[in-house]
Amino acid sequence: MIRLKFLILVVMCLVVRAEEEEKKDHNGAEHKALCDVLKAAATKWGNGGQGLSESLRSALAHTIFGKDGNQNLHHLIGGGLPVDYKKGISGSSRVYLCGLPRKENEYGDKLQMRFPGHSALHDLLCVCTPGPLGWPLNGTGGKTSKDKLCGQEKDTFLKSGKQGWDSIGNGEKQMEETWKNITLPC
Repeated sequence: MIRLKFLILVVMCLVVRAEEEEKKDHNGAEHKALCDVLKAAATKWGNGGQGLSESLRSALAHTIFGKDGNQNLHHLIGGGLPVDYKKGISGSSRVYLCGLPRKENEYGDKLQMRFPGHSALHDLLCVCTPGPLGWPLNGTGGKTSKDKLCGQEKDTFLKSGKQGWDSIGNGEKQMEETWKNITLPC
């Protein structure tokens, strides 16, 4: 009887441990929410926002393209990662583009081209691109190799090693993969 109780205890411990190692989809809910908003906006935008009230057209354009963005879905879908992310100017790090709120005339002579809330596309890129050294998909901090980021396995982003978007010159490949595999499908 003691052996049976011990065996049950061991099996229960193994089941609990196995559940802890299940996949985690980092930013999965955030990705879904942003993607749903973007899909709805693009559907409503239709053929260049024609036939929409000016206020709705303006709100949809801001959601999809950002302030003063090129308002052409075909151009956006057909093009690659926007050039603003590739610029090697001082201050184009992830923190500057994704973490700092927009402040006019606050960053010296640098023009903050992208910022949190710039557009749903921009926010998807910020939320769904792996960070420094490929975090959270690089297996550090108790994360497993089974984890996902915005519904994608690590191979989507980390084919060329543990890299990610953090500072100037780092993470362009991961940004391009995020743009192609996550942002554009939305």
